[in-house]
Parts: sequence; C-alpha cells; structure tokens
Amino acid sequence: MNILFITSSRIGDAVLSSGLLTHLVTKYPDAHITVACGPAAAPLFEAAPLVERIIVMNKRKWGGHWLDLWRDCIRWPPGWSMVVDLRGSVIAYCLLARRRRVYWGETGGRHRLYALAKVFKLSEPQRPVVWTDHRHETEAARLIPEGGPVLALGPTANWAGKIWAADNFVELSRRLTADDGGILPGARIAVFGAAGERGLARPVIEAFGGDRLIDLVGGPDLTTVAACLGRCALYIGNDSGLMHMAAAAEVPTLGLFGPSRDEIYAPWGTQTAVVRTAIPYQQLFPPGYDHRTTSSLMDSLTVDAAEAAARALWQRCQTRGGMTASLSVLVVVHNEAAQLADCLDRLSFADEIVVVLDRCGDGSRDIARRYTDHLLEGAWEIEGQRRNAGIAACTGDWLFEVDADERVSPALASEIRAAIIDAAPGYFLLPFDNYIGERLVRHGWGASWGVSATARLFSRGAKTWGDQRIHPELTLVGAQRWLKTPMEHYVDRDISDMIRRLDRYSTLRARDLRAAGEINRGNVGGLSNNVRRLFSRFFKCYVMRRGYREGGYGFLIALFAGLYPLLSYLKARYEDD
Repeated sequence: MNILFITSSRIGDAVLSSGLLTHLVTKYPDAHITVACGPAAAPLFEAAPLVERIIVMNKRKWGGHWLDLWRDCIRWPPGWSMVVDLRGSVIAYCLLARRRRVYWGETGGRHRLYALAKVFKLSEPQRPVVWTDHRHETEAARLIPEGGPVLALGPTANWAGKIWAADNFVELSRRLTADDGGILPGARIAVFGAAGERGLARPVIEAFGGDRLIDLVGGPDLTTVAACLGRCALYIGNDSGLMHMAAAAEVPTLGLFGPSRDEIYAPWGTQTAVVRTAIPYQQLFPPGYDHRTTSSLMDSLTVDAAEAAARALWQRCQTRGGMTASLSVLVVVHNEAAQLADCLDRLSFADEIVVVLDRCGDGSRDIARRYTDHLLEGAWEIEGQRRNAGIAACTGDWLFEVDADERVSPALASEIRAAIIDAAPGYFLLPFDNYIGERLVRHGWGASWGVSATARLFSRGAKTWGDQRIHPELTLVGAQRWLKTPMEHYVDRDISDMIRRLDRYSTLRARDLRAAGEINRGNVGGLSNNVRRLFSRFFKCYVMRRGYREGGYGFLIALFAGLYPLLSYLKARYEDD
C-alpha cells in the first residue's frame, strides 16, 4: 500500500500532524509512506516508521512548489492507495488515488487535533509523536549528559508578538532553580532555538554561563533536538514548534500564550499547561497591527504568573509520578545463556522480572536466578502458548516483553515508566533498531523478515498470542499509542546466523502450515505462486524498503524475505515432521 502524506511546512503544525501518521502506521503496517512537507519540518520524519521517502517542498512563487510536488508524485508509484493532504490543496484530486483524505482547516474553536482527527473520522485526537533513533539519542546524551535535572527554555518564536521578554525568562529560571525553594534546585539550563534566533536568545544565554548552561541554539539537527528535549525535566517556552515538540516528547511543558489561541494550539498531553497574558486575546491587537513590524504583545504576562503555573504543573506531574502503576517485564528463554545476562542487566527499572525457561539445558536457569525468583519452567511446542503462559505469570498492571537478543536503553526504560503513569488500558507500539553483529541495519526489514515496530508494552488483558509456532498472530484490545525510543535488537551475529535463522523459521512455519491444513486447502498457493512471491518480496525489501542502501546485508535481507515463504511451502509439501 502506497500512501502520500502531505503535511505542513511549519514545525509546530507538522508535529501536531504526527498523530495521524501514527494512525496510518498502526492501521497499515505494511504500507510504504511518502511524506511531503517544507524543509524546516522534514527532519521530524527521518526516523518515522514506514516512511520510505521525504519530499521537501521548497516554496516557489505562484505556487510553483505544488507543481513540483505533482510532478514528483505522478511518476512513482503509478497510482496511490491513499493521498492524505493536511494543507487543504487540490493536489489530492490531481493524482491517481483510490482514497483521498483532505483537511480543510476548520477547527470549530476546538483544539486543532480534534479537527485533524475528523480527517479519518476518529472519535479521539491522536497524540503527537516525535521520532528519534539510536544516532539521535546517542548525540543527545553527549550534548546533555547525566548530572542532575535540566530546565529547558524556548525563548524564541516565529514572530515578535509571541515572544516573552528574555529578562523574564532569566528571572523565572532563577526562581525555579534556586537552592532555596526552587522546584529544580541547582538545575542546568538548556536554551533551544534556531540558528537565526541567536540574537533573541543571547540575553538568556549570557545570564547563565559556565557548566550550568547548555547552549543548543542553532546547534543540533531537529531530530536530535527532539531527543535532547526528552532528556529535560521541564520545558517552558513561547507558543512555537519547540513547545509542541517538547509536549510530544512527553516532557512536562508550559506554553506561554498571548496573541495566539491556546484553545486551538495549546501543547497536547497530560503533562502540559498554559499560562496567558492578563490582557485577553481579543484585546491584544492595537489598530493597524502588523505582525511583521509590531513588537511583543506578551508584556502583561508577569513572571509571578508564569512561576505559579510552572509550580502547579510540576506538582501535578510529581503527584502522578507517585501513583505509577506496577510494571512486570517478561523474558521468554530457550538456551540463551550466551546473552541472557546482558539482557537482564538492563531490566532493573521494572517492579518484577518474570523469566520463562523453555527446555533450557545450557545454564540459562542459573543466570536467571541471579536476577529474579519469578521463574516459570516447562516445555512448549507452540511459541504463542509459552508467551501466553508467561503473561499469565506476571502480576503487574502493565507488562513489557523483552527477548534475550534485545537490550533496553536507559532512555527507553525511563520512557516506559513515564508512559504508564496514567495511561488508559491498551498497548504501546515500540520501534526497533536492528543490528547484524555490531552494525545497525536500518533499511530492508519487512515481509516477515525482521521487525520494525511491534506491541511490547501493554496493560493486563490487552494482548493475547495466537497458537502458531513462528510469528504468532496477535489479538490486541484497548487504546493504541507509540513509544518513541527504539529497542536495540541484535537480530543475527553474522551471515551464517542469518542462514541458520532462515532454516529454523521456515521449518517452524512448515509445521504450522501442515497442522492447519493450509497445504491441502491450497491457501498458500502452489509452487509457481510462491516463486512469484520470492521476487515480489525481494523487490519490496530491496527497492521499496531501500535495502539497497545496506549493501550486501540489504541484499541478503531481501533474498531471505523472499525465500522464507517458498522454503516454508516446500518443506510443508515435501517433508515430514
């Protein structure tokens, strides 16, 4: 399925649209998504799941950028499964498409997310997301190392009327980080802004020198900025794209509003708040106001009012943090002594660790006993059954599944704990960083060969595995959301390991086909059909999912993705258990 997703040139609007992209990824997990947006917003989608191409729309006179987009999109693919246009243009009707979804910009006085939800006739808004990957998280850890809390400031905006005075930011920060009475005593100060906004941010930067200052104005790329925001304890800033990024990163976020409508553009989330100017929105604009020449309209917002709002938000978030639901981590093991300790070392953030030992004779049991007393031992032929047995053995309100070849980073552990504080029952989809040996392989995964995202964090009763030996089907209920920090997945040690996995997976799949009678009913097609699938799956992984960018590894991933159904069919047809 090929989807064209046209979104805003502005960073804030693009962030707000990310929830709809998440909806598409969840509903169409095999889709090939092309995102079209302006150059400022384009980096936001670099790490987004299923996004295979980003078309940067550079503004031209007389709307020439729309003609450029039309030319780009009419060539490939020859027809779109769906065109989603969140900019209310006519381009969706100028392209061959089976379905069209267009947002015409009407909010009805409610938050813009409600209006966006109507594009797909959704009953509830979709929470904005900022996607990062291993590179961005690593760079963010370098820019904002461990060492105490960080107060993030966004003292800039895209026009002067929305900018609160820099001196006010300085005074507010000093109060909130004071050793005596501050909510973040001694906290470091991280200042965010675009390269062209350094002049606006300079008074704040100069007020906090030395080791206490983290100057990120005009520094890292936008996706790394998102990762940096995720490492901060509290964000305070003007109504801007940075404010929406901070809220999407699930950082407690206080938005400062004046000449913009917070009922439509407030930061979205359970850990957000706004504080407005004393002068109402309708009375702020003087006669002949021109946003290009008039100065700030934020002067009636006092430091006292902003401080009170920040303290109230912080207290609310801390109270919720004290009521976090219990968390169980489930690890299912079959002879994983070589890597089990490395996996379990990363799971101390959980309230309970449950290890399922399936026919282990290699010392896995002794390793698991060093980390937990919650062991379940047995012999299961069906993968889904042993996982369901493990789920039943967990006692937490929320469960998180980890395999022995996966590693949970501190950033992911922190995000998991934050996500379940007051989350409604349901599940979270989790992105994956897949490694072969020590090499991160980003492209080419798919078609039942490697996972790019799956539901691993879920509330009790929200997830059930099917009765299959390999790739069991899932039944999921409740609200669906996304985590942004990827799981580190060490898929194969080397090429020989990839070959052994292909043999093992196809054997298990063949047993499932025979047990279900699929071969006799002809539901998996004959030899010729599975040979055709070899080529179509290879093309999907190598070309559509850009496996060619990974060199020989990408070629092998695509080849094995195509061989998997063919070998499974041949083994089911000509071999016995």
